[in-house]
Amino acid sequence: MSGERPAAIQTVCPFRLVVDEDLAQLDREVTTSEAAAGSTLFEEGDPADGVAAIVEGTVEVLKQGRVLTTLGPGSVLGELSMFVPSASRTATA
Repeated sequence: MSGERPAAIQTVCPFRLVVDEDLAQLDREVTTSEAAAGSTLFEEGDPADGVAAIVEGTVEVLKQGRVLTTLGPGSVLGELSMFVPSASRTATA
């Protein structure tokens, strides 16, 4: 994804309006990782230590074991941590 990475990052909702001149800086600031199908990104109650964005695939969001929604490419999750740094995760993803 290295050559396509800035374009992929720009598909994520908060970054859609980033102008081309700023994409290189954004690319330097963003960390990407892959998660295996069926793995857990974080669990309800975990410390809210960052925001995640979906570039490919889908993520189920669960509250007390019940599926609330399924998010796909361009979606952001864990955004509460930007506003309340000491918060805990409110759902499992």
